[in-house]
Amino acid sequence: MAEPIEIRSASVLQHQGQHQHSIWFVHGGILKACHYTESGSERVKEFYFPGEFCFLYLSWLTGQPASYQIEAAEDSVVTEIPLSWLDTRDAEATVLRLLRMQLAFKERKEEMFLLHSPAQRYQYVLKHFPVWTSLLSQKQLAAYIGITEVSLSRIRGRLNKR
Repeated sequence: MAEPIEIRSASVLQHQGQHQHSIWFVHGGILKACHYTESGSERVKEFYFPGEFCFLYLSWLTGQPASYQIEAAEDSVVTEIPLSWLDTRDAEATVLRLLRMQLAFKERKEEMFLLHSPAQRYQYVLKHFPVWTSLLSQKQLAAYIGITEVSLSRIRGRLNKR
């Protein structure tokens, strides 16, 4: 088994547009999967916290280049594991658990985006991921729920007035 390594905030582990060869187990810190548009704006797909595996499921399942970049959202400690480990007998139980968790997470996120306004999306995050507001910046939260920092600030202001 590989030894944990320390990585600095903003370090890129998986480049957008390249094939994925590794997964990372997060021991400390926060990783994120994000997409950068041609204009340079960032769209956050997912955050990964201590105790979680970080990799791009679609890239793993299809073998296609990654549509997202994986990078450290803050200084982190991770263990890098070859992506091929997921296809071994030793990983079968872990893979089944990960796929079930990911399916439930994706269903909830899809529901959040399709059925809720931006203010409701923020309230969804507050309800389902309350610790995020203390771990993530306003910019990171806004990117996750698909709005600007200014919009999030206005939403927070309106909610605080209530």
